[in-house]
Formats: sequence, C-alpha cells, structure tokens
Amino acid sequence: MATSARETADSTIDKAAPRRHWIPIAVLLLLCLVGVSFVRDQRRLARNAQCRGKLGQIRLALQNYQHEHGGLPPLVVRDDREKAVMSWRVCLLPYLDEGKAFSELDLSEPWNGTKNATVANRVSCRIVKSFQSPNDFDRNRDDTSFIALDMPESADCARRLVIIEIHNTGIHWMEPRDLTQAEIRSRVNDMIMRGESVHVLTANGQVGTLAGNSLTFFGWSDDLFTQWAAPEVADSNASRDAAGEVQKFDDGRKITRQFAETVALDNVGGRTGPNRDRLTASAVRHDKYWHKPEGGGDAVLISGWSVTVWRKPATPGGHYTLFVADDGTVKDFRGGK
Repeated sequence: MATSARETADSTIDKAAPRRHWIPIAVLLLLCLVGVSFVRDQRRLARNAQCRGKLGQIRLALQNYQHEHGGLPPLVVRDDREKAVMSWRVCLLPYLDEGKAFSELDLSEPWNGTKNATVANRVSCRIVKSFQSPNDFDRNRDDTSFIALDMPESADCARRLVIIEIHNTGIHWMEPRDLTQAEIRSRVNDMIMRGESVHVLTANGQVGTLAGNSLTFFGWSDDLFTQWAAPEVADSNASRDAAGEVQKFDDGRKITRQFAETVALDNVGGRTGPNRDRLTASAVRHDKYWHKPEGGGDAVLISGWSVTVWRKPATPGGHYTLFVADDGTVKDFRGGK
C-alpha cells in the first residue's frame, strides 16, 4: 500500500512538472507581445512626428512664397489660355530647396506633357517625399498625401489655405487637382474610423493632429470645417473707437479679432524685442479651446482667439503661436517653431 501511494505521488509530480515548464515560456511570449506592441506604437509616433514635420516645412514654404509674391500660391497654375497645367505644390519647389528642378519645368505646358514628364521622371522620387505622409502606405509612387483646401478672400479676411493629410489620394504631386470639401470630409471620417491620425496645417498656420478626440485640438472631424479650416469673419465692431483705440469687446462681450491680434503682437514684441513693426498676426476664433495650466492640473475649456504671429520676412524660428482668451490674457505661448 505504501509503495502504491508513493507511486501515485510520483506520478502526480511528473504530470505537474511539464506544466511548470510552460510558465517561463508563457511569460517570455507575453514579454515578446508587449515588446512588439511597444515598438509598433513607437514607430507610429515617429511617423506622426515626421508627418507634422513635413507640414511644418510646407508652412514655411508658403510663408516665404507669400512674402516674395504678396500672396499665397494659386491652387491651380494656368497657362495663357486659362487651361490648368500645374499644382500649387509645384509653386513651392523653390522654397523647398528644389529651385533647379523648378527652373527646368515649363509652366506653359501641362504637368504631364513631354518636357515636364521627362523632368518629373528624373526628380520625382526625391521631390515627392516632401508631399507624402509616412503613414500613407497604399499610395502610388508619385502621388501626394497632402491636399489643399482654399479659403477665399472676403471683405474681412485674406485668402488662406488649409493643408490636410489624406491617404491614397490617387493624385500626382504635380497634377492641378485636389479634393472637394465634401470629399475631404468623407475621407477624413473614414481615416478616423480606421483608427488613423489626420494631420492638418490649419488656416492660421498651426500644425495639429485629428484623431477622434484630437491629440492637439481636442476636437471632432466636423470642427475641421467649422473652427480650424474656415477663416472667421471679423466682427463689425472690431474697429477703432473715437479715440483711435482698438475696441476690446463686441456686442456679445467677446474680444474682437483686432484686439486679440494687438495683444498678441504686443506680447511677442515684448518677448522678442522692440521690432513690433516687423511682426504680423492672424487670428482664428475658438469658442471651445482646451487649455492646460502651466502649473499642472486638468485642462479647462475656454474661449478666445488662436493667434499666429510671424516675423517679416518669414524665417525659421520666426513663428509664434498663442491663445488670447476672452478675458484678454495670453495662454499657451509657443515660439521658435
């Protein structure tokens, strides 16, 4: 009987031993899965940062183009017969260190004409990288990932451009074609539903990320067309009073665009030196803006104007962004970007 009990115990131990051998293997597999997930997330974050960097380069190119030509480039370059021949992206080549390639193109001929196609075949593999997102995996070799949305000039606001990251556009970077606002809205929503981030260069020169609850703007995709993309029309009371002073409030007790821009110019001028006359400002209204206090704590919802201030001429490090709240205080100052 004792022998039988001992044999039974030994048998139980032998059966449990293989189970114990699986424990370190399971732990190792779990660590591998965690490691793979971490690496994948880090690569995604790196691609997102690279995409924002490219939009920042496009922003600087647009600023330099505007300074030299007195306005932003047309979305479509036309020949003498008003036929569309080139995209706005081609106009930026001299400001993206591609002046030689730009000089070889013939702007009087179509983008896919014989001469221009010959030039494009030689330089596209290098130039197109400036207009492609590293997250756009299914694109064709020479297709752009950045689409422009034109904000026409009005009586109260200069013409502006919004540049939006769209994947698999099917649009050659030289082709004089972009997407309509309805197409952009649909594509943006589809990208968000797939869990992809959408990077945006807004009308007031800010680079942000839209991903459901935006990492940068804390907004939804519809906000792209109601707050970030559409230039706000200045209030009728955003003028100077009888004494020549900028009026602070409109009838709804919100600070005026002109007052917000004046506060921003004074603030940047005070920080950077007495060259206020070499600064220019552009403000966009935000009735819902998440501000995180510098001392820490939860973000709070405020209203006011997001203001971009540039040095003239536009240069690297000469760009500032800040938020002027409706109480006239300056929030979220960022400079040298």
